[in-house]
Amino acid sequence: MPLQRTADFGTTDFEAKVNLVRASYGDLIAETTEFKIISQEISGSRYRCLFQVLGPPYHYARRIGGKTVVLEEPTFDLAAPRIKTIMPQLLQQLDQHEELGQGIRSVNIHTTLSGETMVALSYGQPRHPAWRDAAIAARDALDLTTIIGRSKGERECVEQSFVVERFPLDDEVVITLQQEEGVFCNPSPTMALHTMQWLVNTARSFCAADMNLLELYSGAGSYTPAMCTVFNKVHSVEIQRPLVEAARRNLELNGCQSKASVTRAPVEDCRKVLYNCEHEGVKFDAILLDPPRDGLDDFTRSKLHQFKLVLLISCNPRHKLLLDVQALADTHDLARFVVLDHFPGTTHLECAAALVKRESSDPML
Repeated sequence: MPLQRTADFGTTDFEAKVNLVRASYGDLIAETTEFKIISQEISGSRYRCLFQVLGPPYHYARRIGGKTVVLEEPTFDLAAPRIKTIMPQLLQQLDQHEELGQGIRSVNIHTTLSGETMVALSYGQPRHPAWRDAAIAARDALDLTTIIGRSKGERECVEQSFVVERFPLDDEVVITLQQEEGVFCNPSPTMALHTMQWLVNTARSFCAADMNLLELYSGAGSYTPAMCTVFNKVHSVEIQRPLVEAARRNLELNGCQSKASVTRAPVEDCRKVLYNCEHEGVKFDAILLDPPRDGLDDFTRSKLHQFKLVLLISCNPRHKLLLDVQALADTHDLARFVVLDHFPGTTHLECAAALVKRESSDPML
């Protein structure tokens, strides 16, 4: 099957997307490959939703196909139950408090599995002088963890800039992540937990306790604390400063500072670590990569063969992830492959792969 260069599957049907993935990989998915499919219901799957706000009288709208589409009712099927509850109540607050509604352009509602809720209101003009009092009233009326106002580069928080998510990794371990407003996090925490559990279980199956992990594109450290439950040392590398700061906070929240480190490094420094497969005296046996949709660059892909275990997460599985798997075909076996329905009801699909180096492979390859 020809290589697909787009992350768009051209269909929202989950089974059809899975079949397209299988067809793309062909014989690369061997009889010995553990192929797993993790799906979720479309309704209620999204725990972070962005809406335009029009009015007064106030209505929600969404950008669909480049056009603004007004929601006839203050509800959204993909939204988590808590967001569905808040949506009409928030419009009532905007109608009741001119200080809150004046100049509003959009709202981002973020809730968690652990029951916390953050509402961020964005304005196209300076906020009303009495905005804070109205925001406190709305926070209390809607039982929010925090409410935030943004306008022209300014931000005001009542009383904090984040919510805290808790992921029950297993019966004994709960991973705690501080999710900052304005910093990316997975909008589907249930699927994020499935991904976390798959990574940990896979690493435990193929790694010894004294092995060390290099994590690239680590983001806000969404998976780093969980990987600390498996590996002796974990070193994460990220380019964006806000994500590095968030990742360090999450290591501290989970008491992982002695096992893990996070570095903000330019591309050149990342390449040095990859080339040497080492950082500050720590030799890496495994690597975890969760790149953006553009995937890995050629240099990074060319160095993956050094690692005993390669863990790859991709939102472009029929192109970028496939290139990575093909590049390792001479040295590694595709031991596990999982389809992760992070984007139900859309034309996109996320997948992850675990590739294990063959014992007979030439270490110089």
